[in-house]
Amino acid sequence: MLLIDARRGAMEPDRAVMELLDGSAVSYCLALTKIDELSPDGRADAVAAAAAEARLHTAAYPEVFATSALEGLGLDALKLHLAALAESHG
Repeated sequence: MLLIDARRGAMEPDRAVMELLDGSAVSYCLALTKIDELSPDGRADAVAAAAAEARLHTAAYPEVFATSALEGLGLDALKLHLAALAESHG
């Protein structure tokens, strides 16, 4: 999981990590954090931008998880995804 602040989007250090993971053939997912701090339109834009960024990277999982620890948004979907990964590799 690569955590990205939804208010800022993917920044150069995030892209550098993605390139490192791509080059090492290590699969990863993008999880937007603090999604509750954006308007509904801003949330959709942030998810779309993160998905577009993920498509540029060979090892990135195509689904982006938008989350808020404060409001619990998106955490169930993220937990299910992680549990499925653990089960398939266990």
